[in-house]
Amino acid sequence: MDKLCSACGELKPITNFKPKGNGKRRSICKKCVKNGIRIPVRMCPCGVQIAINNKSGLCDKCRVANGGCIDCNNVALPGGSRCRRCCDKRSAEKRRHRLRIRELVISHLGGKCEFCGASILMFLTVDHKNGDGNEHRRMVKNRYICLELYRRLLVGDDIRAEFRVLCWNCNSARFIYGDDAVMLSIGGNNSDGTH
Repeated sequence: MDKLCSACGELKPITNFKPKGNGKRRSICKKCVKNGIRIPVRMCPCGVQIAINNKSGLCDKCRVANGGCIDCNNVALPGGSRCRRCCDKRSAEKRRHRLRIRELVISHLGGKCEFCGASILMFLTVDHKNGDGNEHRRMVKNRYICLELYRRLLVGDDIRAEFRVLCWNCNSARFIYGDDAVMLSIGGNNSDGTH
């Protein structure tokens, strides 16, 4: 696999570029770094130096001020700082992150429904044992309450005793009929994950 050096403009094997800490490679080849050759720069109208290969000809601050996306050179959505493509990409990344944390929390709390034993991740939810979930949400008034709660559950053993894993069916039945009625209707703890 080859890569284009930003300083000399030559196409070189990927091994000629030092790796960064994030797993990617630097944009300048080892030879140019050794010889002290830098990426050619030009000036943004505001006076900030920018790379010569910057397509917009503007620094990030000026690009956003002129209605450009902060992540790419496309036009940003009205009233926003990103284009539709970058917004969608960012949303998908956040969704994957939230699902990974949710999966970790559910496995930390046992990984299966406490009442019926169901273990299919998409049907499991974190439940307040005392039934005070609405009060807890009203008290916190944070739109990221789930993510914050999941992080606290992963780190702190002190609040883990207040929560448990239930499937959606058992959680709904528990809300309507109470803990004891749900346990009696399913005949105790059923380990095969069926209702």
